[in-house]
Amino acid sequence: MGVRLAAVDRRAPEYNRAGLWFKKCRGRPDVIIESPLDLIFRDLFYRVPTYAGRNDVFLKLEGFNVTGSIKIKTAIALVEDLEQRGLARTDETVIVESSSGNLGLALSLVCAAKRYKFICVTDPNANRATLRGMELYGAKVVVVEERDAVGGYLGSRLKKINQILNSNPNALWLNQYANVANKKAHAEQTANEIMREFDRVDWVFVGTGTTGTLAGISERIRQKFSNITIVAVEPVGSITFGGAPAKRNIPGIGTSVRPRPCGSRQAGQNRGGDGREDRRSLSFLRSRLSSARWGKHRIGSGRSATTSSGVWAWRDHRRSVG
Repeated sequence: MGVRLAAVDRRAPEYNRAGLWFKKCRGRPDVIIESPLDLIFRDLFYRVPTYAGRNDVFLKLEGFNVTGSIKIKTAIALVEDLEQRGLARTDETVIVESSSGNLGLALSLVCAAKRYKFICVTDPNANRATLRGMELYGAKVVVVEERDAVGGYLGSRLKKINQILNSNPNALWLNQYANVANKKAHAEQTANEIMREFDRVDWVFVGTGTTGTLAGISERIRQKFSNITIVAVEPVGSITFGGAPAKRNIPGIGTSVRPRPCGSRQAGQNRGGDGREDRRSLSFLRSRLSSARWGKHRIGSGRSATTSSGVWAWRDHRRSVG
């Protein structure tokens, strides 16, 4: 394989926020990066024809990012928030977080690149290959086996985190569930990436867990598309939007403990001047799918599958109401 070197002016307009430099050559970009954390594809969309009748459906393909998901944005934002507040110390700080997979994998890479130790607290639903990936990046993986009071594992994972914090003075919990940096990452990045690409967007479907992605996108994208409908999609068994708790088999989406800062009010509802909630802009759907099929193609699983079924259900609903 040949290697091509190039000098890059960081002030040039072609050099984007992520540190990726794109030079068009026969329709393909040449990418020069200086860190694995720069490997984020911000403007990659896939048009799915005929999936929703006369409506165009576009997938935002976050799976091509380093570590394979949108969570690399969240991970960088959470760790840099610690750094900006002067709380993280290289080769000393032990960063702790609860994750079912994607965020844990992303944090493993971020912490390795920035020379922090990382402990991921997870549960038996996590994908074995993902856990092995965390370990290869140098993370310590702690798997809780006991279910919490509502039949999930999140309560047990949070209990384990408290034990780690009490036993290690160098341990810091990022707390994705209550950290505004989670939402801010997707307001400043993901929402803006969508707005740059499209002149009109009628609906955005977002798979929800902690609801940080949902809250950030929802908050920012309405500034350009005032009549947009944000559809939050969660699996059956998740309680984020008031559903009954039940066993969930898809890791990384839904929750057994309702998120506090990015819950339905902040994420998907507006308040008018008279203080009344406007629920027209937020809908939610629950899904049972475990693999995503878009037209003739199978793309992604887990969160992608849940979101794909949300689009399908929304299409059928619109047909039924005319």
